[in-house]
Amino acid sequence: MIFPWPKNFFSRTEISFTNVIIILNTLLYFTFFYNTDNQKVKSELFNNTGISITSEYYQRHLEKYQTQPHYKQILETYDFKDRKHQYFISSFAVRDKFFLEQVEKENFDKDEVRKNYWNDLISKYKMEVKEQVLFIMGLSHGNKETLSWITYQFSHMTFWHLLSNMLFIFLLGYWIEGVIGSFGFILLYLFSGVAGGMFYLYFSPNTLLPMVGASGSVSGLIAFYCFYESKIRTRFFYFLSPQKGLNGLIYLPTLIIIPMFLMTDLSSFLGQIPGLSSGVAFTAHLGGAIFGGLLGISLKRSLHVMKKI
Repeated sequence: MIFPWPKNFFSRTEISFTNVIIILNTLLYFTFFYNTDNQKVKSELFNNTGISITSEYYQRHLEKYQTQPHYKQILETYDFKDRKHQYFISSFAVRDKFFLEQVEKENFDKDEVRKNYWNDLISKYKMEVKEQVLFIMGLSHGNKETLSWITYQFSHMTFWHLLSNMLFIFLLGYWIEGVIGSFGFILLYLFSGVAGGMFYLYFSPNTLLPMVGASGSVSGLIAFYCFYESKIRTRFFYFLSPQKGLNGLIYLPTLIIIPMFLMTDLSSFLGQIPGLSSGVAFTAHLGGAIFGGLLGISLKRSLHVMKKI
């Protein structure tokens, strides 16, 4: 385990936007997401009968539109007769925007009673999803309201997700705020999140799965720091074990942060089936990082030109 470790680590208690961002994220988590069950809707759609019908309909849909690369990949990856696979397949289906639009227009089942039963289940499911905190505050193709582009950046489903993002804001936020000011810091945070959201929606055109978390914004902060201070060496704290010599402080090139924390996102994105992620929005991380990195490079060059003048 290794993290950037700034100097004066325990003296950062002054009022700043970095503190405000951390406090706001934490308050929203404990207000809206702590002790909530948003992982899945408790619906009959996920009982044995519902799963069986959904996976069957989805298979027919995939076979009809298998010219789409990721549809063909799903057909080749999963066994539609296997009960465990059917559960995953039906989970994919109910968040596939294109499938839900087409299933209302096309007749995948000659049994009208069976079809009407499934239609009732899917209608109830859609209503239940829209009542979830995850859907209301998250960003998705089902909720692209102006406010959701902001609220998703301050929402976290799990405590560990919140903790990891707040740790990086705490480690890098004060330095960034000292360089570009409080107003510049909040704009960098928000617009990195917007860039992350745009990447997520663009590269997942069919998914209705809401995205939450500050990871896109944090990736923007990390990339900004890396490219703005690309020529310095950053102090890191490493921990392999409590044994002497296997933990401590070390100075490394700043740009090592990019492969250390962001290359895994790129490899994971390239390795997943498009639109059917494992629950981690790798594209949002990449979008935020690209925005933050470009801003860091641009600002550094602008200041360099101004010094020459």
